[in-house]
Amino acid sequence: MKNTNFRFFRNTPLIDFQNTIHFSSNQKRDSFFLEGNHYSELSIKDMDFNFIRDRSTIDLPVSYDQMRGINYCTFKSDFENQRYYAYVINYEYLNPEAVRVYLLIDGIMTFTQGSN
Repeated sequence: MKNTNFRFFRNTPLIDFQNTIHFSSNQKRDSFFLEGNHYSELSIKDMDFNFIRDRSTIDLPVSYDQMRGINYCTFKSDFENQRYYAYVINYEYLNPEAVRVYLLIDGIMTFTQGSN
């Protein structure tokens, strides 16, 4: 089974397509998010997730309180070699140990940051 690893970020300024950060390359973008400590984060590994099949939603094994302030994420699946960046547009309570998260791909951050 191919799995997807997520990193969710709290209280980023990335709340819509107008508020973005421009990088000269994908490597600099990934370093900023994956190696920097710019935002508080929540990592979730080995999720069975396919963006198209799951229609931009994922059920996470975390409490509703753990999601407070989360508004952005990045993920990469074992299935493909593409790192995606996405807005967390909403999340809803499912039970004390799970929330459903709704994502919207950030096309600017994912596809237009350079080819390096």
